[in-house]
Amino acid sequence: VGGLMKTVHALGAVALAAMLGVPATAAVVVTIENPGVSNTTQTGFSELGVETFDNRATGVNQSFTSDFGGTSYEGDYTGVQVWDNGNWGGVNNTNYAVALGANTSYTIQLNKSANYFGYYQLALSGGNNDLEFWSGDSLVAALSYGDILSYMTPGHLGSPYSGQTQSEYFGFLNFNFTNGDSYDRVVFSNTGSDGFESDNHTIGSLVPEPATWAMLILGFGLVGMVARRRTRIAIA
Repeated sequence: VGGLMKTVHALGAVALAAMLGVPATAAVVVTIENPGVSNTTQTGFSELGVETFDNRATGVNQSFTSDFGGTSYEGDYTGVQVWDNGNWGGVNNTNYAVALGANTSYTIQLNKSANYFGYYQLALSGGNNDLEFWSGDSLVAALSYGDILSYMTPGHLGSPYSGQTQSEYFGFLNFNFTNGDSYDRVVFSNTGSDGFESDNHTIGSLVPEPATWAMLILGFGLVGMVARRRTRIAIA
């Protein structure tokens, strides 16, 4: 995994949730790319696409469907503001997405589940940015401003693009859903007077790791053994 890795200790640890008798949230591994990197450097995807907002009309309360650059994924954006470049965005001084003002939010509804999401965080400040991942009606993971800030390093302070603020944090975050978990909806929310600015929304399908494939193969093998045993019993 590229970039600087930091594991979210469960975003709701399954074992702890079981002890407390509350629903467990998804297993998510979060990483942040090195300062100045505005796209994922991860590999191992069967499909990957990016919405850059560069060809979107600017303005408030925008709704549109993205195929993330020609993938089989379709994401319906609802209620998003698209801005052109300013002191808080965007990658390479181009358009970006924002939830602006107190109690504002926008949603990305996918046409099918994914197990990877990534985005470029712009100008993180103010303590009012929240991110949620949903699968149907179930909340599978949630990050607060403090969670997002915890992945930033001193090197992520300040924009790598000229003319933009140098007093806030910029960095690309990777969200990897493991153990068969996935999401089909993302909600960007802002609860304060500032905004939640982001760019390069990235949707992907991660191929299971070798250990996962080994478990699947073992599982198929056990199913085959049971089937053969049942056949022999039936013949007998």
